[in-house]
Amino acid sequence: MRSPLLPTLLALCWPLAASAVDAPAGLYFQHHDWVVACDNTRTCRAAGYASGDDSTLSVLLTRAGGPNQAISGRLSLQP
Repeated sequence: MRSPLLPTLLALCWPLAASAVDAPAGLYFQHHDWVVACDNTRTCRAAGYASGDDSTLSVLLTRAGGPNQAISGRLSLQP
């Protein structure tokens, strides 16, 4: 049986990453289990963490500063 968790997480984090694309340097935003931060090179990262102690799932989306940069994603599930 396939879990709908990954598509759900991607759907939730996409608006966060998209809103960080043109973000000013030094931006930091936190909402529930999500954090969006941009540094002085205008590289932005959106990180989402699983709520609860029984899950160790986390998602990291990164977009480098500059025009036409792709969004890269990492998924981590620690035992």
